[in-house]
Amino acid sequence: MEKILLAVHSEKGDYQRQELWDIEKECSIFGVSDLWECPEDAIIGRALHDVDDATNLIKIGLRYASEEYNDIKVIWEDCPEEEDIEEFVEEYIKKWKETHT
Repeated sequence: MEKILLAVHSEKGDYQRQELWDIEKECSIFGVSDLWECPEDAIIGRALHDVDDATNLIKIGLRYASEEYNDIKVIWEDCPEEEDIEEFVEEYIKKWKETHT
């Protein structure tokens, strides 16, 4: 069984962000962005990902395996520059569910 995930790329000027969402559960799994406000403050656990982030991703993978998923399919979408990424994702998931359930 294949788990469907949504990866969204957002670009606003020089700032970029990417988020990975579980479409079925309508929740963000992981996010990453440019360090543009204070890149000199990039420290582990604050602006940089840490071991807790890695272990959370492993736990999610184990949960998917226990739910009998054996593969993933990632849908890549670009968020229009003028839209908020969360609003874009919410609308995308709503439309996706209408056509796939």
